[in-house]
Amino acid sequence: MLFISVATLAGVVTVSDPGQAQGKLITTEDIVPFLKVSLTASNTPDLTVFLTVMQSGAASDIDLFSEGMTNKLTGMQMVLGPFVIKSGQTNNIVISARVNSVKAMTNSPPTVSLNLTSVSNSTPSLVEGTLPIQGTPYIVDTNSLAVIQGKVTQILLYPGKVYVFGKGEPFRKYYVQASTNLIDWNTITATHPADSDGGLQWVKFMELPKQCFFFRLGSD
Repeated sequence: MLFISVATLAGVVTVSDPGQAQGKLITTEDIVPFLKVSLTASNTPDLTVFLTVMQSGAASDIDLFSEGMTNKLTGMQMVLGPFVIKSGQTNNIVISARVNSVKAMTNSPPTVSLNLTSVSNSTPSLVEGTLPIQGTPYIVDTNSLAVIQGKVTQILLYPGKVYVFGKGEPFRKYYVQASTNLIDWNTITATHPADSDGGLQWVKFMELPKQCFFFRLGSD
């Protein structure tokens, strides 16, 4: 842990950890809170702060979202900002992210997290706090990376029968996969091409177990 203190005379910004979200299994469609940071300004003019975040994990392409700003992280670290802290107030910043792709890994499943490693400011001020602040680690469902521009749009359940509707690339061949845990996926339909407008439909005669069931489209 590193305690940072950059002395000036114009004010103080205190950096603290407000507590992080609970980790879980995510897919490439999920946008989740990766890192939470509290910035508190002293009773001085408004202060402007920049945050340096570093990836810890297997991601090769991440979209970052915070306070109306969108950034793409394809390396290991990025400077985010500016974040303006009003005089005497605390700005609770949530950096959310979507993992678009991961590096080739021998270990499975891959995990990804974001950590706050540095704080700087464009207005003269003293920056205090303990770094790094470690964000939430998430497990990435690598099976979701294989789905090529196709998704399930509607599920209709009847006794002994399931209707699956989807949307994909016109004339591309797709099949339906099902899972109870978002990790283990089983192909439950034959493969057939999407219509000229990308529409897809299957009828599967099956009895679903009495538990949560997830569906997705796959394509070779």
